[in-house]
Amino acid sequence: MDSISHLTIGSTLAGLLTNIPEISSHHEFILPITVSCIVGSMAPDLDVMTRLKPELYLRYHRGASHSIFLFPLWSLLVTGLLSACWTNIPFLLLWLSVSVGYCIHIALDLLNSYGTQIAYPFRPDRKGYHILPLFDPVLWTAHVVCALIWLQQGLGSGYPFLFLYAGSAVYIGIRFYLRTKIKKQLESTHSSGQVLIFPTFSLFRWSIVIVRANAVHAGVWRFGNLIWQSPIHLGDVGDRHIKCSEQTDTVKILKNFSPFLVALKITHPDGVKVTWFDLRYLERANYCLMACVLMNQDFTVRRSYIGWFKPEAQ
Repeated sequence: MDSISHLTIGSTLAGLLTNIPEISSHHEFILPITVSCIVGSMAPDLDVMTRLKPELYLRYHRGASHSIFLFPLWSLLVTGLLSACWTNIPFLLLWLSVSVGYCIHIALDLLNSYGTQIAYPFRPDRKGYHILPLFDPVLWTAHVVCALIWLQQGLGSGYPFLFLYAGSAVYIGIRFYLRTKIKKQLESTHSSGQVLIFPTFSLFRWSIVIVRANAVHAGVWRFGNLIWQSPIHLGDVGDRHIKCSEQTDTVKILKNFSPFLVALKITHPDGVKVTWFDLRYLERANYCLMACVLMNQDFTVRRSYIGWFKPEAQ
């Protein structure tokens, strides 16, 4: 999820942990525990500095820092740094705070379409369950309200946070149920194509993509109704220009980043343009994440680039 959401959830995790007697009985522990939860919740996204270059961002973001196998190393490193600031607090409590925040961060990122390299370095592929959007207004609002109430009460009892997290789990369960139900319905009526479903901000609005051999049909499921957009007619996957484009570094990076790609070939008088689209990111009927390869008719690559492009810039 986005950094603001992780920051907010980190603060409510601190409220949840105040239900532990060792923390609630020591008021001086609350601030360090809160900071530890927030730092733990934000720590996996330190690789966001790779955003300076799209190639680095797509290659490394949510990689090693989001691996469940490397999590013990990262959590101990972060806890060690924090323990130098608060020597009077048991190391185990600080580690618990950091670890809970870190694990919740990885779990939430795993639930959206961007996914994580959860099994790095043993498996380089990304895993995502397409349940939550990058920013979920329902979850964020609920956690902000509870955090503000807790702060107003002088960081008092953390008991209400038990209901907050139980409610959050129920909400995620409802999203999972709706997505599963919609996917089964669409697979029964569109058995000739691959059905992909991606989340949006709304619980009752999902992005739908049907991938067939020669075209991509995109639409929106809204309150039980499907609204289709104009299809994108694809190039032949055996086309030599498309095959040639796959050998460029830009397309390799995008293919490593996403399993949901399609290629579109457009022939111009002065050459060929092959564009690879990531089907997960649709905005105003345009796919925003793409890799483009410009080449001559004789397959000589002139230029290639990759990145996020707003619809008006395409």
